Amino acid sequence: MTKKIYYTNDEISDMLKEVIRQIVADGYQPDCVVGLSRGGLDIGIKMSHFFGVPFEPLKWQTRNGNFQDRANLDRIMTQYHRVLIIDDILDSGLSLNEIDRSIGDPLHGEHRFAVLIQNIAAEDAPDPHYSAVEINKVETPAWIVFPWENWWCPSLR
Repeated sequence: MTKKIYYTNDEISDMLKEVIRQIVADGYQPDCVVGLSRGGLDIGIKMSHFFGVPFEPLKWQTRNGNFQDRANLDRIMTQYHRVLIIDDILDSGLSLNEIDRSIGDPLHGEHRFAVLIQNIAAEDAPDPHYSAVEINKVETPAWIVFPWENWWCPSLR
């Protein structure tokens, strides 16, 4: 059985604050925050409020339905100039890799990636510009459980 690591809302909040701290220290000011469905939605909304910029949800799943909304991504990248794309975890790196390749067009605005948790063992994944926690799933295989995935359950820690 795969080990599970449970994160609390407070831990997620601390991670989000760390990512925001890095962005501010970098001097980056997005004009739009894109949250990837599903794990990036809640944190993306919070980040858009912090920066005072619009939030755009983007359905981009490489499992649980395997759907990529390329038309919406193209619209977002055409409409905005500095786009911050956030997700809860860079696990395999497949989603961010596909998004990065899909944007590709030099006429599109600048985009940067932020994640709360980065699996540094992910092969062929783009390095996110900002991340709060690094894990290595090769050395320590584990399934990360976020509070929005089991909010109805008592803490299982």
